Amino acid sequence: MRVLVVKRDKLGDLLLTTPVLAHVKSVRPDIELHLLANDYNAWVAID
Repeated sequence: MRVLVVKRDKLGDLLLTTPVLAHVKSVRPDIELHLLANDYNAWVAID
């Protein structure tokens, strides 16, 4: 399954969302997560 998460708002909102994404990935490793964010927030999600 592929999931697109759209977070195109403020940095704080994205920072609060990242633990949720990590939890979803740990519970369902078969899910392919993609994040759509602003350029200035992309550094948060890059691993």
